[in-house]
Amino acid sequence: CIVPTAGQSLERSRQRILGTFIGMVLGIVVAHTFGKNLFYTDILIAIFVFLTVYLKALSYSYYVTFNTVIAVLFVCLIVPGNWQIALIRLEKTAIGTVIAIFATYFILPVKVSNDMPLQLQKLTTKLQKYYLSICQTFLNPDKVYINDIRLETFAIMQNTAAIITESNLESWRKDSRYSHHATTYTNLE
Repeated sequence: CIVPTAGQSLERSRQRILGTFIGMVLGIVVAHTFGKNLFYTDILIAIFVFLTVYLKALSYSYYVTFNTVIAVLFVCLIVPGNWQIALIRLEKTAIGTVIAIFATYFILPVKVSNDMPLQLQKLTTKLQKYYLSICQTFLNPDKVYINDIRLETFAIMQNTAAIITESNLESWRKDSRYSHHATTYTNLE
């Protein structure tokens, strides 16, 4: 659950707990229904391995969900129908997530929100330069390179949107001020 910044770590922790809980429920149902038949267990392991790898790109929660089901099914290969590992996995994941959150806040407190004032100032300056270049283009179209300035401005807008989104993840409560701005800047892309 620990990744470079506090916001990403909190989001990863939330996804980890959610995915493990859903995987626990799904794992119990699958193990109770198909866990005593090794033929079905073998087929389901292959299916859930595919889903784990394929859906990891969509969401870390999907990865954790199907990974939890795979852990339950592997135990079913040794002890058919055993689903108690799902509860143990949820317990250990919760403990690990709490440790990761403490480590994020007390050992590795890298917060992107600290960079927000500087990034907003850079964006404001670049937007002023961009709009000034637009005005100068109308006066003298041969001397202004508006495309270069536009590309630089949009790159800073994307960085600012990423910082706003990351800053929003750094707090447990969602602050509507930042999420509105992040949505606005993302829509500009």
